[in-house]
Formats: sequence, structure tokens, C-alpha cells
Amino acid sequence: MMSPVGPVFPIRPLLLASRVGFEAGGSRFELALGDETPQAGQRYLELDGGVHRVPAFEVSAFDKSLDDFRDRKVLDFDSVSIQQVDLGWPGGGLRLTRSPEEEKMAGSGWRIVTPIEAPADARAVEALLSDLSFLQAEGFVDEPDSDDFEGFNQPALWLTLGAGESMPPLLL
Repeated sequence: MMSPVGPVFPIRPLLLASRVGFEAGGSRFELALGDETPQAGQRYLELDGGVHRVPAFEVSAFDKSLDDFRDRKVLDFDSVSIQQVDLGWPGGGLRLTRSPEEEKMAGSGWRIVTPIEAPADARAVEALLSDLSFLQAEGFVDEPDSDDFEGFNQPALWLTLGAGESMPPLLL
């Protein structure tokens, strides 16, 4: 709920943190969010040429940056649907597969199939998939320089997740 400031003016000029335009009911509105008021828990808000005080929590969404709205999740997959994991590194690699039949019989359907044939440690594979599913970006480079790609010419590790026909392979 807005309360007009009336004849009380901020001691310093209104510093704008955010300016937002929107349309509603066929009309265009523009509001500008300013500094905190001397009264704790309130912010200045300019709307249609008038300056108002509003509770700070009601306008906190306008204090967000572009990165605050971005999905930071690196990989989006359901670990239960993963049937194959390929890990590669210079000079080697590993392929793990999950067999639903073996999972029913032995409790762990994960097997190493390359470079050897052997049962896989199901906890280690599930921990890897869990870690990958929670992998989050720390930041974003919107316009990368050519130097930003230098380290990808010869990756130290590569990973492919396969879920059969239900989803295309994810390459990391």
C-alpha cells in the first residue's frame, strides 16, 4: 500500500535503483524504485510523477539482477532415467550401463562395460549422478572472448549421459 510523501522531501535527491515499465488495463505505467527512506523498512517509489513511500519487502523483487532470474542448473535430467554414463579423459575412459533386469535381481543394475566387464559400485555411480544433477553455475559469460574457449580445445574430462530413447544424450 502506497502512502504519498506529500510535502516531505528526501534530504538528498531520489537515487534510482530500478526503473520498470509495464502495461495493465490498456494503460502504460512506469515506476522507479529509489533509496531507502529515513524511516526503516521503507523505500521511495516514483509513479506517474508522484513520489511515494512503500514497504521495502513489497518492492524487493525489483532489486534483482539478470543473473538472479537465470536458471543456474547446468544439467537437467532425471537420474533414474539414465541408462548409460560415458566418462573420458586423455588416455582413457569408462562406460557404465544400467540393466533394469540386473537391478531387480541383484539390487544394483550398474556395470562397467569399458575398459573391462565388472560390476560397478552403485553408490559411487548414484553419487556421481546426484552431484551432476545438483551442479550449479556460479556465473555467466554472455559475450565470451575467443580466449574464454582456450581451455576447451583439449578438455581434461568429458561426460555423456544417455537415457535411451526418452531423451537425447547430454554431453558435458
